[in-house]
Amino acid sequence: MEGVLPKQTKTTSGTGSSRKVLKLLMSFDERRSSATADELARSAEVPLSTAYRYISLLREVGLLEEGKANTFVVSPKILPLARAALAAHPLLDLATPVLKDITESCGETSLLLRRVSQSAVCVARWESSHPVRLSFDVGRPMPLHRGAAAKVLLSSLPEDERALYYRTLSRDELGDRDGLEAEIRSIRENGWTVSHGEVDQGIWAAAAAVTDGREVIAALTAAGLAHNIDERRRSQILAAVKEGAATISRHATALRV
Repeated sequence: MEGVLPKQTKTTSGTGSSRKVLKLLMSFDERRSSATADELARSAEVPLSTAYRYISLLREVGLLEEGKANTFVVSPKILPLARAALAAHPLLDLATPVLKDITESCGETSLLLRRVSQSAVCVARWESSHPVRLSFDVGRPMPLHRGAAAKVLLSSLPEDERALYYRTLSRDELGDRDGLEAEIRSIRENGWTVSHGEVDQGIWAAAAAVTDGREVIAALTAAGLAHNIDERRRSQILAAVKEGAATISRHATALRV
């Protein structure tokens, strides 16, 4: 069920190599449509010789093919998987026009995040006309306790399940737990929050919860360079994000996404 940590949070034993093959494949996205063997080795955190074996396997099953200048690219054979993901998650269709509207009206990049196990994952993103570098690339797992949208997702978890998540973090990673919990209580009450430089230096973001009438299923956010966003525009962006989240929530509730 979305919004609840699975009871089993340990990694599956005996699947180390398989996990690294998948990590190598998942290092591709719309910003990184091609990569060299060296780059893929670093992404999968394996020696170059091992990366070449993984690349050979993925080419054998038709998921990778040779690109230009000694690079590799994802083959069209993976498109049915992308269509299957879209069919299984109609929330993406509901969110796309809202993301577009927020970016056009506010001039900042907008994103939709969902919780996947113990991570916040961007599932849709609409770039502004002046794109900024954000760590939340589509498909990239990110911590739940840093950044406005991630904290919205974290706030949807019951206290005991948040405690399970906190135990996966070192003391340095977690920081001020009491302060974080106070912020989480505020987010649970209000349904939104803002952040400044928590994930990417110099980035300000506003985020609001998307629900299906029963629970939080996603977080909608807009982010941009803090020094370009004065208080008036911050209020405008927050209002647009809250309205956009409410719009998606109404449709999601009707469809029970």
